Amino acid sequence: MLAIPSQAFTMLLLSAPHARVCGTRRIAAALPHVARFSTTRPAMQLREDEVDAMARAAALKIAIKLVMPPRLSPTAVTAFKECPQTFLFQNMWKLPEPPSKALEKGSVVHDTLEKLFDLPPAERRDQLHHTLRKAWRERRNDALVTSLFGEIVETRKAGEREWGQECLHLLDNYLAFEDPAAPPTGEPLAREAWASAILAAADGVVPELKMVGRIDRLDCCGEGGITIVDYKTGREFVVIFVLVTFLHSLCTS
Repeated sequence: MLAIPSQAFTMLLLSAPHARVCGTRRIAAALPHVARFSTTRPAMQLREDEVDAMARAAALKIAIKLVMPPRLSPTAVTAFKECPQTFLFQNMWKLPEPPSKALEKGSVVHDTLEKLFDLPPAERRDQLHHTLRKAWRERRNDALVTSLFGEIVETRKAGEREWGQECLHLLDNYLAFEDPAAPPTGEPLAREAWASAILAAADGVVPELKMVGRIDRLDCCGEGGITIVDYKTGREFVVIFVLVTFLHSLCTS
């Protein structure tokens, strides 16, 4: 068995298609499921044949001609501006993103707040924590828990418990911001709504591009306008409202 540390991520573009380095520092031509692991993850135990399979699969990725994606999200554009190599891995090669505590926390809290508004208004505040626990049970599986909180049972249980308390704390902060039983502008018009726009081609170099994104919540703000609600899940829960003037018919059609 070979111990393959996460430094493989940084070696992905630097390696020749057929090359690989086995040892405690890196593996060249890493496969998607290895390439994106963070530097804090323990080394993966792989057999020689698995390492060879990684090198072959990576060679295929490197040889494929790059084609502009037919659509992009604001997150993808930000990734390209900050690190073109990250854009390559995520949006061109479609390398899967390994789970992280922060990303999973954001996902489960977003799921909770979406499902919360399925409940009758009078039940929402009291059922908020229960809704989060239910959302986590639906996402939770042994592989995900192990990857997030480690393989040692005692450490894993303690880590999952602490992480869960952090999620509940974010929701408590949300309750201090608004009462889900009586949202300030009434019941949401839409939740997890997709939006898109076409950007025209530029100077014959950049082709026509479709921009897509998902909006956490749309609320009515009166006089034919809407409020775009964006949930932010950092250390402290924050809800950002951005007022956009539209005809009400555009929101409900």
